[in-house]
Amino acid sequence: DLIGSIRDNIGRIYLNKYRLHEAYELFYSNFLFYKKNLNKKSKYELEILKSASKILEILRIQNKNISLNELFCEIEELYRSSFMTQKMDQKIKLEYLRVKMQYLLASKDFKKSYQTLEAIKIMSDSINLSELGSKEKLQVLMNDLTLYGIKSNYRLEKKQKEAAILNQRLVIWLISIVSITFLGVLTFLYYRRKQQIINSRNKQLIAEQDLELSSIRNTQLNLEIESKKRDLSDFAINLTQNQEWAKVLESKLTELKSTKGRARKRLMDEFENDVHKKTTFDTNTKVFFQRLDKLSDSFYSQLNSKFPYLSKTEKRLCSLIRLKIESRNIVTIQNISLGSLNTSRYRLRKKLNLAKDDDLDGYIQNL
Repeated sequence: DLIGSIRDNIGRIYLNKYRLHEAYELFYSNFLFYKKNLNKKSKYELEILKSASKILEILRIQNKNISLNELFCEIEELYRSSFMTQKMDQKIKLEYLRVKMQYLLASKDFKKSYQTLEAIKIMSDSINLSELGSKEKLQVLMNDLTLYGIKSNYRLEKKQKEAAILNQRLVIWLISIVSITFLGVLTFLYYRRKQQIINSRNKQLIAEQDLELSSIRNTQLNLEIESKKRDLSDFAINLTQNQEWAKVLESKLTELKSTKGRARKRLMDEFENDVHKKTTFDTNTKVFFQRLDKLSDSFYSQLNSKFPYLSKTEKRLCSLIRLKIESRNIVTIQNISLGSLNTSRYRLRKKLNLAKDDDLDGYIQNL
């Protein structure tokens, strides 16, 4: 008994100094000792429960739940099999409730431990009525302290849960914000890339249109160059004809110089008449073509759209044919020979892409 008491006192000192391993060894030795000699003395029932209570407290602090459960099951079996009697000592029952309270605390079942503590307080008060006032006050104080500790643990656990829930919400909010930001960046990059592709395509289309427009302008310039060449060729033909007419006049003038008398007068009249006819013809021809061009303005526009490579003389020939003017009159108007007219008509047929059997006059009049 003395050795058990010494172990218990030293174990309490170790427990207060938080030397849990050494305290556990002492309390566990007492537990085995009292359990072994349980039948020799009835007071060992109370000592077993006291040692078990301290052991459960140490295991609870160390979070050794498996060992704690095994020990509590063993204590409960002893309590129900060996301690349960009709005249059970109230102190044994009180000590059992303390063991149970340590187990419930270790299991974090604060509600039941609180209820158990209330039962301990009631039972302790009833037991301590016969004891000294100082001891009673001390016990009440201890119970109040324990109750306060349980309440504090319960409130702390509640606050920890609330803090955990708040942290989870914050994490969810952060994840949502990051996700929305990431999606926004992706969307911005997608539409930016899409706009860049559209801009590139538009630039390519503009470049192609510019290239096509440049090609059309080059074609128009080439057609204008060809038209100028044809006009130059017609001008060269007219110049050649004028030179030939000038040579005829020169020969007549030479003959006039060498002739005398009435023959000279006759040649002089013929010379003047030829010059007058030439001058009058050129003036009338110029006026006629001005009126013809004004009258055929819309017809020329249609020719330009379908056959832009026709020369000015060829367009005028088409206009004369459209007015159903005979070939002999066309020869006179243009001051060319019939052979030159036929050559011009042949070239015109080729430029209009007419077959041999197609009628040039009918085709032009049906335009």
